[in-house]
Amino acid sequence: MLANQLEMNTNSDAPSLLIAAHCLTIRRKTERIGIQELSSMLDDLFRELYFKPSNSTAYLNSLNQIVHAFNSNSIPTLVSLPSHYFFLLVRNAVQSLLQKSCSASQLNSEETSVLRNCIILLENLVKKTNDLSVILPWITDETFVKIIAQSLYHINKIPAVNNNKRLIKPITRLLNMFTGIQERLPWNSHRDLFVPLLQPIINCLTSSTYVQLFQDLKPNSTSLSSIEKFYLIKCPHFLESYNGTTLDKTIEEVLEIMLPGYILILDKHTKTIKQWQHPMMRSIRCLLATLVFAEGCFTSHLNKQSLQSLIDHLLCISKELKLSQNINKSPKTQETILIDAVLAVFILLVYESDALDYIRKCKPAKIFQKLISTSCETTVLNACMMLAYTVDENDIKGSHMDLSRLTVTILNLINKAVEPSEQTNSPDERTAENIDRDKIQLVEILKGLVKHEKVKKEILKQKTLRFLIECSQKFHGLAKQFLLECIWTLSFDQQAAQQIRQNSDFISELKNILISTVSDNQENNLRFCNSFSRRRNSAVIPSDEVVNDEIHKMADGLLWNLVKRSEFEEKEQKSNEEIKNVHNQKYKYDIMISYCHDDKDMVHKIQEFLADEGFEIFCELNNPQGLTMETQAEAISNSALTILCISNSYKQHNQCQALAEYAFNSKRAVLPIIVRKENKIDGWLNSIVGKNTPIDFTTSDFKIASSSMTELINQHA
Repeated sequence: MLANQLEMNTNSDAPSLLIAAHCLTIRRKTERIGIQELSSMLDDLFRELYFKPSNSTAYLNSLNQIVHAFNSNSIPTLVSLPSHYFFLLVRNAVQSLLQKSCSASQLNSEETSVLRNCIILLENLVKKTNDLSVILPWITDETFVKIIAQSLYHINKIPAVNNNKRLIKPITRLLNMFTGIQERLPWNSHRDLFVPLLQPIINCLTSSTYVQLFQDLKPNSTSLSSIEKFYLIKCPHFLESYNGTTLDKTIEEVLEIMLPGYILILDKHTKTIKQWQHPMMRSIRCLLATLVFAEGCFTSHLNKQSLQSLIDHLLCISKELKLSQNINKSPKTQETILIDAVLAVFILLVYESDALDYIRKCKPAKIFQKLISTSCETTVLNACMMLAYTVDENDIKGSHMDLSRLTVTILNLINKAVEPSEQTNSPDERTAENIDRDKIQLVEILKGLVKHEKVKKEILKQKTLRFLIECSQKFHGLAKQFLLECIWTLSFDQQAAQQIRQNSDFISELKNILISTVSDNQENNLRFCNSFSRRRNSAVIPSDEVVNDEIHKMADGLLWNLVKRSEFEEKEQKSNEEIKNVHNQKYKYDIMISYCHDDKDMVHKIQEFLADEGFEIFCELNNPQGLTMETQAEAISNSALTILCISNSYKQHNQCQALAEYAFNSKRAVLPIIVRKENKIDGWLNSIVGKNTPIDFTTSDFKIASSSMTELINQHA
């Protein structure tokens, strides 16, 4: 026996006696090794390895024995030494072996074992290290990250059937490790740490391999293969947690490939939704998480049919009872996570007019109403958000929707967000960032709901107008912007307007906003993020300047309704009387065009036609809502005719309503035209349009509609 040990120790490929002794100590004293003893052991192990050629069999055998000992025996004190030089040797071994695997030569079984064990050790160390700053310098080393990027490129070049599992599995682990780092880092601390990985990850997600794997995935599969897990789960998960630079530019370049391809995947799999097991749910959820990066680009990169197909698939998933009946608050089920991802994409789509029009046409109120009754707060809030944007008066009248109860619930949640519980030791403790994000989402929900007369009446009935005013004085950034818009909407009601006028402090604050809008950057970066932990990058977040401009517009609109309109009307009346006494009035403009920015394409076409016909036109094409209320009211007064470009967006916009009502109440000539489909003239718009039949540019040939419009204009110009 002794002879055998001596023979092994003289073998140059075998670990040294010191390494063997330390590995034995690790196994025997796992729980009792102190920091100082462990540090000395790591020093010894580092010296033993450092002077051996890193590509030699002896080096790899020794390293493998050490890391295997650490992996098999969880030493509590190991995480106290995460920056020890020994871990650089482990990282360098991974780097060297990955580089070799991407070359012509394949790793042998011993090398594969070393690679696997080293990555497991690094992965465990990262998971257990509380302070990431101590390991970031060496775990995110540029050369190391670039070697992993090279491996990702290599994987994507190999046909799926021949893909080397020995490379897929270690890269999947490393990708998972880096994803974990990204999720734990503060959102503004990502910098350029993982930029080299971005392009190869996106290449994987837009590859034929990705599409083929998804197409071949069985709906009732109970597990995923290594390659399926890599492409369908880990690559999307990394992208979802990424917040480095160049993301928008890189994503923009592949949207034309990504979006249609992903819709084809949904085309196939939503047909078998009742058979879906958790692997399919998880894969679909990751696909939807990737779609979030198309924010603001759905209508520009999808044709009408594809956009409608996407919405149909999202509705199909949302209404599936197998999913909605299994939504839980904690722990979150795969069904819950999937529905949250669907709602996240829906909420992005409502900001694109064509998409929102089609969603409304599908009458999804019952679907979202059912989701509101689930036990998961995130799902409830996102379903409320969708209901606020898509419900119409017919939905309210024709269903058993308790909008009053919903309004009270939202108001109570806002109150809870304003004055959060002082309890700090709760397992559900909320960070200030989460509270602010929920506050923004709640106020945006209220902003959508308050457009409905029933909700306005409920708010006045509950006597919560003063509460909303007080909140607006406490809130900042987006939350303040949305809440001021809510109050502006309420101010169209004469009873509400009178209550607001009586609050002299609030009126003074609005006037101060017009003088100087204070820069708020605390909450502008916290727009709600639906089911995802954080917003993905600064490009989708309104800048401080943009938000403050919007707050300025809200204050201007409120003051117009409350104070300035009556003052302006008195001034205009005196001016008109003076003009009548001197000579017949001659208008500065033939036409003033009032429209919502969402409809700018059609409006621009109409404006060009009218200009070619020789009419003098007032029309701010770049940003109609950027002008003050008084400037636009003056344009109406100085025009022979005001054209109202009607759409759902126009009907929902406070400034459009205020200007249309001013033109109507001032007895100005008004010509309504319809510029977007799926529009219904009701509510405040119905009293203004009256018996005038609008010219419909969405159902008539443009030339015919333009000719009819010109005839009516000539009667006034």
